[in-house]
Amino acid sequence: MLSAIERDAHYLALPLQLGSDPSSMAAHLRELVRRLRGGSCRDAVTYLTELYDRSIAPRQDLACARGCAFCCVQTVVVTAAEAFAVAAEIRERAETVAALQTYPARRLGEPKSDWRPCPFLADDKACSIYEARPLACHGFVSRDLAACIAFFEGRQEEASFTPKDRQQVMLVCRMMLCAAHLLAGRGQQAGYELTGAVTAILALPDAEARWHRGENVLRDVPAGPPIPPQFAEEIQRMAAFVAPTL
Repeated sequence: MLSAIERDAHYLALPLQLGSDPSSMAAHLRELVRRLRGGSCRDAVTYLTELYDRSIAPRQDLACARGCAFCCVQTVVVTAAEAFAVAAEIRERAETVAALQTYPARRLGEPKSDWRPCPFLADDKACSIYEARPLACHGFVSRDLAACIAFFEGRQEEASFTPKDRQQVMLVCRMMLCAAHLLAGRGQQAGYELTGAVTAILALPDAEARWHRGENVLRDVPAGPPIPPQFAEEIQRMAAFVAPTL
């Protein structure tokens, strides 16, 4: 009979498997919690985004390409761990930090008329935090470049983004990250606006270490709206299922 570690190793080598059997989700969630408890949000977030990448269909049908940044104007909602991961990525980049510090404050739910280019865009419109970008950015893709441009330039009211198969994987990954926050004793937040959260983290010495010790270092950053009840319940179920096995 396989041990728990051997069973997890089997699932960790595979993409995330969705369906009625929770074994795959549980194995990956346990690994995510271990990495979060290890003190590195960057490590945990990198693990999850890489899991997302290998759990979705190949991207040959997508219109997205390096330097295509029409969508990089909207507000981005992140978990605390994702904000710490971005902060760790840019902390030693004086120019990027300076651009963020002078970036006008954003608010969740702001109208499209208030959207503005992301401060993490490089001069060539490439994402300067690409390897550490949050799940919301990671999963936002389009199959129709013309419709995408028309939407973000305000010439079209609606557009279709992120194919449904990718949406399902993204939703499960985001719920797993929220469950990992709970299981690691970091609380369950509805989310924060990306630039405001990263700015607050960079302004506070040892912010991530203090957060891991239980201090609410993001208390002055406005939280997003509550997680919809059906998703909050699923996050609680995930956490309850995995908790006895940690």
